[in-house]
Amino acid sequence: MIRKLFLYGGLSDNFAEILKPFVDASGGKDAKIVILQQGGEGWKNNDDKHKSLFNAAGAENIEMILPESGFKIISESNKQLIRESTGIFIWGGDTSIYNEIYCDGEIGEIIKRKYYSRIPYAGLSAGAILAAERFCGYEYGNGVYTSYGFLKNTLVEPHFIERNGFRELLNQFDKIGFPKGLGINEDICLEITNETDCLVHGKSEGYLINKTDPVFELIRYKSGMNFKI
Repeated sequence: MIRKLFLYGGLSDNFAEILKPFVDASGGKDAKIVILQQGGEGWKNNDDKHKSLFNAAGAENIEMILPESGFKIISESNKQLIRESTGIFIWGGDTSIYNEIYCDGEIGEIIKRKYYSRIPYAGLSAGAILAAERFCGYEYGNGVYTSYGFLKNTLVEPHFIERNGFRELLNQFDKIGFPKGLGINEDICLEITNETDCLVHGKSEGYLINKTDPVFELIRYKSGMNFKI
């Protein structure tokens, strides 16, 4: 049984190109992809822009999922779209809010069941972070949050070069204590098979960080390279 994660470090000018492996894994032109978004003022205005990126990667059937206006509740009709999807993509934004909307309760169980039933999961920035077991919610007082837990004992840090992600990982190592971390630049996608085997897509590099007190080992992997977590 093959399970696929696609973790994106951010939006870049090659996003449609590195999005294609996720679209292909989800069924290509026959894929039914749901894009889960944070919601709030202005989010609906981005629908056409976001859909066009997926169209450029070969997807035709795309549904945008937003919480009910003014609430953090997903409608029954949108839950059904997620159940029927062949690929789940969680967008970026405030990781703590995404965690509250999409990781807890029934909606969280739906998404986890889909992934463990071999439906590809992809995440951009906040969505990538949620693939880990835990993360630090810097937006709200550095609390530690529990997320999907697809990746065990491993931290995920997007925008790695662009936002000094190594420093953020050091903070998370200190608070959470996991022995490994993944650093993802904005022009990179990490394709992860069965939670262990990584393939780097994109322009620059992905990073594996191993912690062995008091030493940190940072290993760089260029596009096209494979490595094990």
